[in-house]
Amino acid sequence: MEAAKPSRTKFIDGMSGVCTLLKDPEYFAAMKVLQAYNFSPRDKRPPKELYDKAQQTMRRIENEKGIEGISRT
Repeated sequence: MEAAKPSRTKFIDGMSGVCTLLKDPEYFAAMKVLQAYNFSPRDKRPPKELYDKAQQTMRRIENEKGIEGISRT
């Protein structure tokens, strides 16, 4: 159990940050655009420009809050 503690702590800290970001309505909306782009069939995806703008929004919010998020995935 003690050997897993550093990995568990890193995971919990990371998820805590992501949860904080997802509580931000602007971040959450941008994340939904990224999901729609990444998981929809090509003919149903949002435009690439919208995807790029959403990714920029997420990065801006992550930088403002000083939290490593999911915008680079």
